[in-house]
Amino acid sequence: MQRGRKMADDWLTLEQARYHLRADSDADDDADIQMAVDAAKSVVSDYLRRPVPWVNAAGETVPVPGSVVAAAKLILGELYENREAGASPLSSGVRYLLWPHRNIRVM
Repeated sequence: MQRGRKMADDWLTLEQARYHLRADSDADDDADIQMAVDAAKSVVSDYLRRPVPWVNAAGETVPVPGSVVAAAKLILGELYENREAGASPLSSGVRYLLWPHRNIRVM
């Protein structure tokens, strides 16, 4: 079970984030980057109203779509670059990338 959890969490890794941000490996900076990765994943999951990756009706884990990863990277960049000034992670571009995957609940 632990193995499945790790695979579910590796859709945006510290290494990928560091590459996206063009940041060098530094223990202090890595902690900030990892915090931004975790926050970006949380923003994506909250906006989609579902865990990422999600499970289909057959109980199979759905691979994370590229547009969801791209949105998470945009959020990551915003959170990292504006970490002291107050970031605004849900830009129109992010919402555009995430909208097709959003779980719409009817109340």
